[in-house]
Amino acid sequence: MKPVGTNETVRELEAVTHQSFWQRLKETQVSEIMSGLLVVLFAYTVITKLSDIEYFKYQLYNQVFSAQVSKALVYLLPLSEIIATALLCISKLRFYGLLVSILLMGAFTAYTIFIVAGAFDKVPCVCGGVISNMSWPVHLVFNCVFFIIAIIGLRFYLKERRPKKSEG
Repeated sequence: MKPVGTNETVRELEAVTHQSFWQRLKETQVSEIMSGLLVVLFAYTVITKLSDIEYFKYQLYNQVFSAQVSKALVYLLPLSEIIATALLCISKLRFYGLLVSILLMGAFTAYTIFIVAGAFDKVPCVCGGVISNMSWPVHLVFNCVFFIIAIIGLRFYLKERRPKKSEG
């Protein structure tokens, strides 16, 4: 046993403290944390949309989409968020949940980019809750952050499941 305060003990302690937070986390933990953040986001937005479905419909019908597209989105958006949430919560299906999350956040981010660029005249937000109160530039940053969270979650999910090379 090494006495406390020796140079070797201090160097070991410094090595541990210099590891980044991400290096100390296992891939599983990172994937689960990212998935948890996405679950909170999707569950919150779908609950706020469905709790005031008439307002959600009103907002969708005031988008740049045709009436037919808006009508489909009234069902598809909440359904896709429910599916993403469910898939993310089931560890054996998390891969698919992360893929759906990347697709959703990618689509939301692309749409927000068009809004910030001024491509549309009508731009009511259909996100629900406090997210609807964000300015569009803040919304873009928010969407980008969650898009990156989904990508990081998938990256660590795949890294964890990659077969380990056997030594020999």
